[in-house]
Amino acid sequence: MWHGRREQQQKWQQSSFDPSYVTSHKVLFVSMASGSNGKKYTGQDMFKAHEKMIREQGLGLEHFAAVAGHLVAAMKQLSVPQNLTDEAVAIVMTLRPVFDPAQNGTGQTPDSLYTRIGGATAVQGTLDVFYKKVLADPLLSPFFEGVDMEKQRKKQVLFVSMAFGSNGKKYTGQDMFKGHEKMIREQGLGLEHFAAVAGHLVAAMKQLSVPQNLTDEAVAIVMTLRPVFDPAQNGTGQTPDSLYTRIGGATAVQGTLDVFYKKVLADPLLSPFFEGVDMEKQRKKQVLFVSMAFGSNGKKYTGQDMFKAHEKMIREQGLGLEHFAAVAGHLVAAMKQLSVPQNLTDEAVAIVMTLRPVFDPAQNGTGQTPDSLYTRIGGATAVQGTVDVFYKKVLADPLLSPFFEGVDMEKQRKKQVLFVSMAFGSNGKKYTGQDMFKAHEKMIREQGLGLEHFAAVAGHLVAAMKQLSVPQNLTDEAVAIVMTLRPVFDPAQNGTGQTPDSLYTRIGGATAVQGTVDVFYKKVLADPLLSPFFEGVDMEKQRKKQVLFVSMAFGSNGKKYTGQDMFKAHEKMIREQGLGLEHFAAVAGHLVAAMKQLSVPQNLTDEAVAIVMTLRPVFDPAQNGTGQTPDSLYTRIGGATAVQGTVDVFYKKVLADPLLSPFFEGVDMEKQRKKQVLFVSMAFGSNGKKYTGQDMFKAHEKMIREQGLGLEHFAAVAGHLVAAMKQLSVPQNLTDEAVAIVMTLRPVFDPAQNGTGQTPDSLYTRIGGATAVQGTVDVFYKKVLADPLLSPFFEGVDMEKQRKKQVLFVSMAFGSNGKKYTGQDMFKAHEKMIREQGLGLEHFAAVAGHLVAAMKQLSVPQNLTDEAVAIVMTLRPVFDPAQNGTGQTPDSLYTRIGGATAVQGTVDVFYKKVLADPLLSPFFEGVDMEKQRKKQVLFVSMAFGSNGKKYTGQDMFKAHEKMIREQGLGLEHFAAVAGHLVAAMKQLSVPQNLTDEAVAIVMTLRPVFDPAQNGTGQTPDSLYTRIGGATAVQGTVDVFYKKVLADPLLSPFFEGVDMEKQRKKQVLFVSMAFGSNGKKYTGQDMFKAHEKMIREQGLGLEHFAAVAGHLVAAMKQLSVPQNLTDEAVAIVMTLRPVFDPAQNGTGQTPDSLYTRIGGATAVQGTVDVFYKKVLADPLLSPFFEGVDMEKQRKKQVLFVSMAFGSNGKKYTGQDMFKAHEKMIREQGLGLEHFAAVAGHLVAAMKQLSVPQNLTDEAVAIVMTLRPVFDPAQNGTGQTPDSLYTRIGGATAVQGTVDVFYKKVLADPLLSPFFEGVDMEKQRKKQVLFVSMASGNNGKKYTGQDMFKAHEKMIREQGLGLEHFAAVAGHLVAAMKQLSVPQNLTDEAVAIVMTLRPVFDPAQNGTGQTPDSLYTRIGGATAVQGTLDVFYKKVLENPLLSPFFEGVDMEKQRKKQVLFVSMAFGSNGKKYTGQDMFKAHEKMIREQGLGLEHFAAVAGHLVAAMKQLSVPQNLTDEAVAIVMTLRPMFDPAQNGTGQTPDSLYTRIGGATAVQGTLDVFYKKVLADPLLSPFFEGVDMEKQRNKQVLFVSMAFGSNGKKYTGQDMFKAHEKMIREQGIGLEHFDAVAGHLVAAMKQLSVPQNLTDEAVAIVMTLRPVFDPAQNGTG
Repeated sequence: MWHGRREQQQKWQQSSFDPSYVTSHKVLFVSMASGSNGKKYTGQDMFKAHEKMIREQGLGLEHFAAVAGHLVAAMKQLSVPQNLTDEAVAIVMTLRPVFDPAQNGTGQTPDSLYTRIGGATAVQGTLDVFYKKVLADPLLSPFFEGVDMEKQRKKQVLFVSMAFGSNGKKYTGQDMFKGHEKMIREQGLGLEHFAAVAGHLVAAMKQLSVPQNLTDEAVAIVMTLRPVFDPAQNGTGQTPDSLYTRIGGATAVQGTLDVFYKKVLADPLLSPFFEGVDMEKQRKKQVLFVSMAFGSNGKKYTGQDMFKAHEKMIREQGLGLEHFAAVAGHLVAAMKQLSVPQNLTDEAVAIVMTLRPVFDPAQNGTGQTPDSLYTRIGGATAVQGTVDVFYKKVLADPLLSPFFEGVDMEKQRKKQVLFVSMAFGSNGKKYTGQDMFKAHEKMIREQGLGLEHFAAVAGHLVAAMKQLSVPQNLTDEAVAIVMTLRPVFDPAQNGTGQTPDSLYTRIGGATAVQGTVDVFYKKVLADPLLSPFFEGVDMEKQRKKQVLFVSMAFGSNGKKYTGQDMFKAHEKMIREQGLGLEHFAAVAGHLVAAMKQLSVPQNLTDEAVAIVMTLRPVFDPAQNGTGQTPDSLYTRIGGATAVQGTVDVFYKKVLADPLLSPFFEGVDMEKQRKKQVLFVSMAFGSNGKKYTGQDMFKAHEKMIREQGLGLEHFAAVAGHLVAAMKQLSVPQNLTDEAVAIVMTLRPVFDPAQNGTGQTPDSLYTRIGGATAVQGTVDVFYKKVLADPLLSPFFEGVDMEKQRKKQVLFVSMAFGSNGKKYTGQDMFKAHEKMIREQGLGLEHFAAVAGHLVAAMKQLSVPQNLTDEAVAIVMTLRPVFDPAQNGTGQTPDSLYTRIGGATAVQGTVDVFYKKVLADPLLSPFFEGVDMEKQRKKQVLFVSMAFGSNGKKYTGQDMFKAHEKMIREQGLGLEHFAAVAGHLVAAMKQLSVPQNLTDEAVAIVMTLRPVFDPAQNGTGQTPDSLYTRIGGATAVQGTVDVFYKKVLADPLLSPFFEGVDMEKQRKKQVLFVSMAFGSNGKKYTGQDMFKAHEKMIREQGLGLEHFAAVAGHLVAAMKQLSVPQNLTDEAVAIVMTLRPVFDPAQNGTGQTPDSLYTRIGGATAVQGTVDVFYKKVLADPLLSPFFEGVDMEKQRKKQVLFVSMAFGSNGKKYTGQDMFKAHEKMIREQGLGLEHFAAVAGHLVAAMKQLSVPQNLTDEAVAIVMTLRPVFDPAQNGTGQTPDSLYTRIGGATAVQGTVDVFYKKVLADPLLSPFFEGVDMEKQRKKQVLFVSMASGNNGKKYTGQDMFKAHEKMIREQGLGLEHFAAVAGHLVAAMKQLSVPQNLTDEAVAIVMTLRPVFDPAQNGTGQTPDSLYTRIGGATAVQGTLDVFYKKVLENPLLSPFFEGVDMEKQRKKQVLFVSMAFGSNGKKYTGQDMFKAHEKMIREQGLGLEHFAAVAGHLVAAMKQLSVPQNLTDEAVAIVMTLRPMFDPAQNGTGQTPDSLYTRIGGATAVQGTLDVFYKKVLADPLLSPFFEGVDMEKQRNKQVLFVSMAFGSNGKKYTGQDMFKAHEKMIREQGIGLEHFDAVAGHLVAAMKQLSVPQNLTDEAVAIVMTLRPVFDPAQNGTG
């Protein structure tokens, strides 16, 4: 690696310093660029010449700016006149795009620093802090005496904003040198002041927590101003005090070196190098050397250069980098000891660091380190052994092992051996892998690899070396080497800026810590185990100390704890009072309880416990040196008898829990109990027989990996342990201590810690984040405030504040990492209401019910609602008098619902509904209903809180087990039962809040009927069985995939997929989903299986809908009964949330139909046209008599907007049936009216040029409403006259068919399909088909389905959409000819349109369009040729060419060939790029790409096709296809609604243009190259004309320039005076200089130059015809 670098360096030295090389290469280029007609530069173009450096070394704009600066300085040094320097700079500036990632195709331009730093607020805040520091700095404050600081800050805000990239108001003050010149010349303002200013800026940004990478970027911008203050560059020629002077001169240097050498000579690493050295002489030489290095102008150091002076020691004694580092450290320490200011120490260190290469074997040419650590540690054998042991430890560490999943560990070990060997100083084979950051960057950025992982790695290295008996000094040396890599993993230093908030911050800061400590000490002082240790303690002081200690431990940067270390602080109690592990465990338990009471999220509590656990050794006699153990928990809990009893009760509960019992199937419970007794005894501190089983993870690994054993199961186990100990009357403090011990096992079951997987997104994220929580809280409080049971508690409450608090609380409870809830804990917040107003469990239940109802109303998936309820239920004890210490129970639901009478009445009505339900009634055959009702009354009474006679029947599972196992009783039956209960209570006018409370109670029984939770795992007569089993599923999957693979929307997702395997997996999955008990699908869950496609390919709801559609079509094709198809669809629909960005946590919400259709404007326009058609339709208009159409339109706009996916204001009207019920029942509103409405919608969208695909999507949404108007589905049982009847019956249909076929047979596009057809039979069949389709109940059409009937023509004759469109057109014409009313014609067309997919190759599975435009135009050759000519025209067009700057045109042409081929109908390789809008969105939004550009593109396509003699009809067809893309570029239709401000506006309008031209003409007239052309010119008129011309060129919409075109205006000067390119370049240079002088931002200057450059051909003799 170093050899390669040395070669590179030699090449660089040659290219930079070899005069012949410079002459033959660089000089040629510059000569040609500056206008020489001599020998030409023939090297690569600029980008090619620099591409490698741009792509691999980050060469960019900052380097380009530095180069340009050096060129200016070089020309200035050589006294080149300013005008010529400006001209040279203008030429150089034309190369700027080569180095701009936004223009050279290498990257993107991220948001400006201004935006990323936080905009105006951040800049203002930074400058406020900055000026406080500046004004407090005695070096800088004198420069601000008498300055109006308010004005100064405002100016600075403008300047910094502009410098950081703001597009807002511009800084218009003087340029930097002018602004500071007086201070530079008269007050000595210079580099040291500039450095101080830069330092204060860094400090201000650090104080405001600006990420390091943004601070660095800001400093880089500031550093461009350094030359302004450098006397060697700004022309003032003065040098302020050197470091030598500022450090204190000779005295300070002498003193520093005296202290320095004391430290050096006392250092055993360095002192050997000074044996026999005359230290007096050495100090004198060093004083001279340091003085000169620090800038002294006194006597010079004349000794050898550094390498010569140290070479012998380097070669023979191994002097190297570790010694250099030690020397630098001693220098810092010496300066610190002498109170040298930090900034001067830093400056000194920076100077010293320039000498580092002298001691680096890789740079000083010695290539060797004698007796390296590698050698001393034992060489290759030792390194190999260390690496082997190290990786065993790393791979066994659940924190680190996930980073090695899928890694080839054999290769990894070999690479690591090479790396460690080299790092430890081996001269053998070198490590040639990536540098550390590159090698780990992906893990750092995507997996969060950071300092905690680095620390763990370092720890394992130490442990490995210790295990291998490496001496401590060598281990320390190895660690020191490893520690040099720490910055690679430090987000504050590696540029990733990923520094998560400390636990202190995330837990809620000072308030949260104080609250936790307060609750903690209440618990501690109430604990008889711990309270004796606090007798006589000043608890106020103790709390304060504890707050400081906890704050620091949790990561606070505030005031530090300065008390004794932990052992010292507790030693007396440990030695004299027996303070030990059981007390520590109790303390930890109380901390957990305190945090739980304060609703601290579990993950933060776990993190706190982990920190506390680091203190355990302090209290462990085996580790703290005291060797004593007071009574263990085992002894205090009651020993063997108590543990045995606890385990017995515990397992009864576990085995009765349907969540846990499946894990014990087939387990020998006798053995299990014995093992558990041993394990618990040991964990609780028994010294008896030891548990010798596997460690926890090993013992449970199979269940974790294969059965999903996880945190919810662990929580249930812990709960049962608590309940068992409570049942056995174990004191609470001992129970808490036991729980604290159990909690240490939690990581074993946590996928994020045990190495089995990741922790899925929090409920907060999965439920939809802030929007969902806010929406839920809003709906929840509407219900709560409308509930007479709960509303009294909110009288006088500020509900706005209450909602905000609740949003914070719920967000935190659901796992948000955002702003924290900092209110009181639950009991405190509600105590007054509990004690004085009787707030209790019935209110809690009502609240929970309203939460469930709110989430249901907002369509939150059931599993997420259940999860939310589980979280809420953890708060139940707060409101339970038996647990919260208040001892009161207000009226139960039983009492409030009306007692015995109400329950009896509810049960009676309930059973009437149940017995009338064919889904449920079979379960009651032969049941004595009188007894059943009595039992149910008892059960419901008890469940609702009655204290009367108790239900003593079996528990729910036992009571229903036979029905579950033999009759298939399950969740669908449970749901029906719950529904009948709600209906019964509604019928009996039970208030909604009480109904909700009852439902919440019933819902606790849901797991009893869930096969996944009740242990039965089966559903008899599943859909799988009823649909036909394996054969039917296989057939369905086969047909389904044919359709999917023929669908261009879906087929790209299957490219490269092994479809054989895919079908097999799908068969397993569908079989299981449909209820098969056979072989199980064991693939990933749905989200995991599709996540990559969702995140990277945009797989979403539209694809899901298409898949569901293909499944329905496949089942229909296979004649699956409709009810079973519906059941299958219902199962599939449960997967919809997986693909919904609003529910799957990806946040990738592809534009809704509402957005793609054009948003509010398009919906409003569609509704307006739609209602014009509806009100003109005699079939529909009667339904609108007396309707306020203005209100109706507004309601419809809201409804359609919501249906099409708008997130705006919601439609809150009645549901569809309620809204139309009266018209359905009394006016006969039905399917024919619905069809007419749908037809008018299609017609309205067509009239407004909505693309067909969006119209189809809209119709699909509308069709979901069809059942509302279908008497067979809406419960009204009536069918008004069909279209068949209204159109005139048999006579009208016969007449229409006759006219229709006359037109069809006369149409040369269609007639070939009827050759040889018996038209008499054909007409009869068609009459039957049309009659049935239009609603006739007479004789039925019994022919083939549409596809079968036409398949041969589709496959062999190319029957397709163009033919279908012609057929539909002839039908319309026939009906028009026969005077069929328009509304009936529209209704007929709507029916016909349902057949369109039959003829669409993309939907009917044929995937072909014979004789497509692609074929007729000449196929691949023609498309390729057209695009070649097209792009020549596009790239020559100055309107379009800027959009292609930096584009790889080879790739672009290939993509375009694919796109055009597909658009023109090719069946070849598909274009798989983004859709049109996505592909162009950035250019539309940021560069103003719009209709004028689209028109130009279309024009060039036409011209290209014309040039290639494409027939006009084919050209027209191509243009028609292209025109379908027009809406994408129309701001009124593509949703952007914007045209970015012109350059004229952004540059500052008329004032800026006028100012620019005034400065420009001053420069032009002062330029001897240009001034002769203006002799005798009226400059006032000239300026006025130029203002008009520039304004128009920059995009002004004001008064236009009407002068001659450029060539005409300059022709005489070109022909007679020789005006040419050198003059043009000079003009451009003056324009750049003028804009620079006026502080126009660089990007706007570049844009102006680009516009000007379009005029260059006018002055080029090779292009303007003058030759």
